[in-house]
Amino acid sequence: MRTSIALIAGLGLLLFVIGCEQQDDLEFDSPYYTGADASPLVQIPAGGFLRGSPSNGLDQLFGDDPEQGHYDEWPRSVVEVSAFSIERYETTNAQYRSCVLEDVCSEPKITNSFTNDWYYTNPDFDQYPVLGVTWYQAEQYCTWRGRRLPTEAQWEKAARGSADDRSWPWGPDYPDCLKANYGKIISDDQGNKFTGCYGDTTPVGLFTLWTSPYGIYDMAGNVSEWVADWYAADYYDPALYPDTLYNPQGPPTGEYKVVRGGSFFDGAYMIRTSYRDGRLPDQPNLTVGFRCAAD
Repeated sequence: MRTSIALIAGLGLLLFVIGCEQQDDLEFDSPYYTGADASPLVQIPAGGFLRGSPSNGLDQLFGDDPEQGHYDEWPRSVVEVSAFSIERYETTNAQYRSCVLEDVCSEPKITNSFTNDWYYTNPDFDQYPVLGVTWYQAEQYCTWRGRRLPTEAQWEKAARGSADDRSWPWGPDYPDCLKANYGKIISDDQGNKFTGCYGDTTPVGLFTLWTSPYGIYDMAGNVSEWVADWYAADYYDPALYPDTLYNPQGPPTGEYKVVRGGSFFDGAYMIRTSYRDGRLPDQPNLTVGFRCAAD
């Protein structure tokens, strides 16, 4: 699958220092969820939303123009979905550990983060998103909560809403490090350039002023999120998939599972509400987490 913007090798410590300096500038009174219980659900009403991008992007492999989507985001269509609920926050380390302590879930395949060797069980990172879990582990956790992974269509509606066409969850304004934790190119005082606003994950719900239309946090950046569907580049084509416009569930089979939302590692183009990517479901990653949904 397409790879995210590569972080500069060997500069993890410098990224961490820059990230801490950047994060000190954030003066939000963050109401992010602080417990190990299930994340609160947000109700998403039934109805249609505008899915995908206005252009098929065939003249570019990657780009930074939100009006020029990748070919797998096309054709743009109005998609109908039934009412559902989705968690307001990405699943945290503390929440996932509660499932492990019940002997239902297995520990993440990766327990460190990009800049922290002690991450998953470190109390300092309890309210940071769990990462390093496979699609199957994410599904198991959601099932334990009496929930499930959202479909790709549900995820996109929750991220962009139905009233307007949003390039990012907060609207048309281009991202910056106060709106999202993403892979912006930043420079130090000596002019050296590094990739990443913070260089690693940040607490869930930190960006209180830049939610989706439904008040859902971190749907752009921080960690990419597993969703239920198998990935197919041509799934948006109604001629090939007649069910793609009405409560779509994704292709019946595939090699990759869809991830949405982009991560701390990805550029502005790849944290758009319509951007799609896929990963092997049994392969964990330092940039991928999840959130659950319910009917």
